[in-house]
Amino acid sequence: MTTANNYFAPDGHTRVMLFAMKLPAGEGSAITAEVEDAEHRTYPLVVEYVGQVSQLDWLSEVIVRLPDEISSANQVWISIKVHGTASNKVAVRIRP
Repeated sequence: MTTANNYFAPDGHTRVMLFAMKLPAGEGSAITAEVEDAEHRTYPLVVEYVGQVSQLDWLSEVIVRLPDEISSANQVWISIKVHGTASNKVAVRIRP
């Protein structure tokens, strides 16, 4: 589900928090993300936040907003890119 009635953001969209190691500090604008569905269609994700995890300077968090286009998917794969270099894909299950 990419939207919900019980939500923390006014738009009701689902966010996913990803954790990554060795992201360059201060280069949040260089970080992009995409999601891939079971039919191998890819969609860009809105990256809403990139920052260091408090007291863990080696770990970063990336918050992305899921798009409406994947609302019927059961599972998707998300990856981030830094200056065009892609990370491993992580599987995310979407529950109705």
